[in-house]
Amino acid sequence: MLFWILLAFVLGLFLGYYQKVQWLRKPFLIPIITAFLLFVMGFEIGNDEKLFQDLPDIGLWAMSIAFFSAGGSFLFAGLYGWIHKLRRKSVE
Repeated sequence: MLFWILLAFVLGLFLGYYQKVQWLRKPFLIPIITAFLLFVMGFEIGNDEKLFQDLPDIGLWAMSIAFFSAGGSFLFAGLYGWIHKLRRKSVE
C-alpha cells in the first residue's frame, strides 16, 4: 500500500512540475478530496472496536501530552527570557 501511495505522490509531483494541468489547480478540488479522506478515515476509525474500548486511555494520554508540551514551552520560554535579560544587564 505504501508503494502505491509513494508512486501516486511521485507521479503527481512530476505531472505538476513538467506539465501544467489547469483542471487540477481548481480550488474546488482540494476540499472535495479532503472531505473524502476525512470520510474514509472516520469510517476506518468507526469500524475499530478496540479503539472505542481504549478511548479513555487515549484521552488521558492526549491530555497529558498536551499539558506537558504547553508546560515545557512556558518553562523554556520563561527560562530563555530570564537568561536573555541577565545577559543584557551584564553587557550594559
